[in-house]
Amino acid sequence: RRTNPLTGDEELHRNGYWLPVVDLQADEDACRQRSAAMQADDKITFLRGQEDLDQRARSVLDALAALAIVCLDGTDLVLEIGGHTDSRGAARMNQELSQARADAVREALTARGVDVSALIAVGYGDAEPVADNTTDEGRAANRRITFDWKTSSDLRVSGSEG
Repeated sequence: RRTNPLTGDEELHRNGYWLPVVDLQADEDACRQRSAAMQADDKITFLRGQEDLDQRARSVLDALAALAIVCLDGTDLVLEIGGHTDSRGAARMNQELSQARADAVREALTARGVDVSALIAVGYGDAEPVADNTTDEGRAANRRITFDWKTSSDLRVSGSEG
């Protein structure tokens, strides 16, 4: 444990990473709200056609890993990591790229000590845009990662529907 000399924040060393200390009573709503706030401040985005995470994503991943460790410990929560692309390119290529992006984030989180069995990586391709795909800014916004907290019972219900 240490106090970060630059930020003054408390951090814990885990798997070679200094992760922020998360003070949270873990439940689905609290975990969803905290991860949404993180994503509002800093998003994990990608360059066109790439799945590699950049250095800017490190602090978001560190914070999300710290949150996930707390939220997943002793709960029935799972974290769905959604990969998204813009609409340029073939649908199959976008689907594969979005899955690769989600997988890259899952790998980065597990490297930071998050239990891989509680992480689900899903590629959505260009099916869920959040912005207009006719502008550079809109396409950039659509190349993103989303996080959705679910309970294991949610997964059983959605899996049984077919």
